[in-house]
Amino acid sequence: MKTRHLHHMSARLALYLQVAVLLSPLIVGTIPRVSAIQLENRNVRISTARLGASAAHVFSFDLASTTPIASISFIYCTNSPRFSDPCTAPAGLSLASASLSGQTSNTGFSYVPAYSTPESFVISRPVAPGIPGASSYTFTNVINPTTPAETVYVRLATYPTVDATGPAVDIGAVAFSTQDVFEVNAYVPPFLTFCAGVFVTLNCNSVTGNYIDIGELGSNRTATGLMQFSGATNDAGGYVTYLNGYTMTSGNNIINALASNASSSVGSSQFGLNLRANSTPSFGLEPNGIGTSNPTAGYGTPNSYRFVNGEAITNSSLPTDFKIFTAAYIVNVSKDQPPGVYVTTMTYTAIASF
Repeated sequence: MKTRHLHHMSARLALYLQVAVLLSPLIVGTIPRVSAIQLENRNVRISTARLGASAAHVFSFDLASTTPIASISFIYCTNSPRFSDPCTAPAGLSLASASLSGQTSNTGFSYVPAYSTPESFVISRPVAPGIPGASSYTFTNVINPTTPAETVYVRLATYPTVDATGPAVDIGAVAFSTQDVFEVNAYVPPFLTFCAGVFVTLNCNSVTGNYIDIGELGSNRTATGLMQFSGATNDAGGYVTYLNGYTMTSGNNIINALASNASSSVGSSQFGLNLRANSTPSFGLEPNGIGTSNPTAGYGTPNSYRFVNGEAITNSSLPTDFKIFTAAYIVNVSKDQPPGVYVTTMTYTAIASF
């Protein structure tokens, strides 16, 4: 019997990062999300919060790109900030006598009543490239809503068309409240910060690499590889990290994924990972940081490995500070594993719902 030597078997593991933030009160809408970018540092200031008073409403936000813009819409709703929901106009709100009295950075706009509605402003200009950074728009003679202690959401969107139709360039939302005695204007933006790479810093200020060459595979040893990710959020329900991808393949030849948790077995066909420091083999790191996120059951036991496409690998049920996780991958092959270059691609997805 001849012994097969796998002289030309190697493995490569690539990483792609995807951060999915479901900010349901702020950026989800019927506007095609493939084309709309989130407006950053959004806020609204009103000169008085008294019911039915004539007030100045000042909106500011940051544009992220130079995509051409020809119009901006400001839609006032009491039921929801989401573009996917119908809009309930605030009782008593009147924009009939309002005017655009100030604008900065991205300028040249005029208030166009013909494109507006009783609950919305549309300002328009000839189409021109956006200027990244902070812009502001001041509307005067806005008659405030008349319902006490009511939250009013203003949906913001920029468009390449002059009449605020078609796919949006940028979207977002802000909120304010009106009342009889106190003037209140507060806004706490939601955030989810997440990063993944071969090496990352705790606060995601630095990310290095998205590709690992595990090297030559052999039936007499376990090949290993490490990748890292970190995240934080102020979502009351925390965030979940999902891992998507497939086992390592070379053409039609595959290395078996560990659909159930198992220890590393040299000489067997195995592909899997965990998020702990291990002794068999000796590699990996413990999660590091004060965050409340932890590995899920299938990926949180030392020396126990698993890989199922689409599974959650970390979870936090509370707002969480940063915590680094190190994904420790193992690859074992049998003596009968066909030679070749074995590769796979992994996608890490972090999801929070605000």
